Amino acid sequence: MPEPQPGEKHPAGQSAPSGPLQPTADRVGATSAGATSGAGGGEEPPTPAMPPVELPKTAVELPGTAVEPARWSGSASVPPPLPKRRWLGSAEEVPVTPPELPVDEHTPPEERTPVDPWADVDPVTPAPEAYPPPVSLPPTRPYPVAPPGPPPHPVSPPVPMPVPHPTAAPPPPPFSAPPVSPAVPAPQPHAVPQPQAPHPVPPQSPQQPVRKPPKRGRKRRGELTAPPPGWQPPPGYVPVRRRRRWPRLMAMMTLLTAACCCGIPGYLGKPMWDQYPATAAVQARVADLALRDDATSQQTVRRLERETRTAHLLAEQTFAAVYGDAARKRVTVFGTTGFRFSPDSDLETEMARLTESYGLSGVTPVDTGVRGLHEQCGVGTDAGTSVVVCAWADHGSLGVALFTRRSVEDSAALLDELRRALVTRG
Repeated sequence: MPEPQPGEKHPAGQSAPSGPLQPTADRVGATSAGATSGAGGGEEPPTPAMPPVELPKTAVELPGTAVEPARWSGSASVPPPLPKRRWLGSAEEVPVTPPELPVDEHTPPEERTPVDPWADVDPVTPAPEAYPPPVSLPPTRPYPVAPPGPPPHPVSPPVPMPVPHPTAAPPPPPFSAPPVSPAVPAPQPHAVPQPQAPHPVPPQSPQQPVRKPPKRGRKRRGELTAPPPGWQPPPGYVPVRRRRRWPRLMAMMTLLTAACCCGIPGYLGKPMWDQYPATAAVQARVADLALRDDATSQQTVRRLERETRTAHLLAEQTFAAVYGDAARKRVTVFGTTGFRFSPDSDLETEMARLTESYGLSGVTPVDTGVRGLHEQCGVGTDAGTSVVVCAWADHGSLGVALFTRRSVEDSAALLDELRRALVTRG
């Protein structure tokens, strides 16, 4: 489509192109040609070309800012990113640029100036000698040399012994002639044997250490020496039967077992069998003591039985009695019967209870001489009266007696009589 020319009229219905057209070299040439032809043809003169219009500047120039240094952060430096690799293969390798060689390396070797590698090195200095070499060794003292021994005697061969010549036998005497004893030949002179040279002594072997003879072990009784091979007992020999030892050992073991299983328990249990069971019965008279049956004595008996039952709930039987003699020395006795496994500890408990009631002091044990029987005596007061309190305990009974106006020794002796009179075994 031809470009519209300036000054060209547009038909109705068409609008002029928007905006001014910029003059170009082709357009300026065409304009000048048209002007020449128009002058001759009587056309309108061309419109002069418009100068280029300068557009206003829209860019905003900002003033320069100062370059701030990079601020430090706690993170490490980020390395440059690596080239991305393809999904199914590696990225194309970038050839590495070789380092530039120094200027001297570009020169051919034959044109370079030779350099002495030992130019700056110090000359070699020989090391000094640590010690001068010895000129000669010091003289040493010679060791004494043993004097030479005598030369060995030459060994000469043995000298053969001279053999005497045989003498001729005398002729037999005739039968008619009397018997003539044979003539004794004259002894021939024997050659004197020459002394023989000493035989060389053979070298002695090193002496072996003396060994002690082995100790003869003690033969066991069960070991028998086997007879030599081919030995047979003489005729009529009867072998002695060996005595068996197991019956004797079995009997000894049986006795020992019986002694351990029955003897020790029997020894420990005999006092129990002798002292239990036991029963108590009040007697009307014991030695020189008579039973008192007045109201005061009966009240004392009931009180003592009640206190004894309260103190010994497991007792089989309780008893109490009051006795007196002609001198009006009173004896009060009370106690219980029943089995007691440890009478010594039960007696200690009873004496502790009596100490609270009678204020006992000087409690001492009494030797009874009977296994399983224990006694103790002490001094106290009863209703303001001084009394001697003695008690006994065995495997079948326990009793207490209060004596007035008696010594401890007399009270202990009288206690033994009261126990035998009141307590019956079995």
